[in-house]
Amino acid sequence: MVRRKKRMETKNLADSTASERELRRLNDVWANAFANRLGTDVLPNERVRRRFISFVLTEQTNERLTEKYILNQFPKFINYLAEL
Repeated sequence: MVRRKKRMETKNLADSTASERELRRLNDVWANAFANRLGTDVLPNERVRRRFISFVLTEQTNERLTEKYILNQFPKFINYLAEL
């Protein structure tokens, strides 16, 4: 039940055209980037995750949401946050 609530929350904040599969891929790459690639024990807060997902979906053109594409969005997202 908690999982379903999180998915719905993400879906509401992310682009409504995103499929459940795309949202799952974004969430998986997000967690993997911090846990396995950066080796951190702690993830950024939920608000940052939701903003990242929305950012990627907004920036996406015709490219598929591959792991490489999503990972390449991290530096762009950090730059975007720096400009706020």
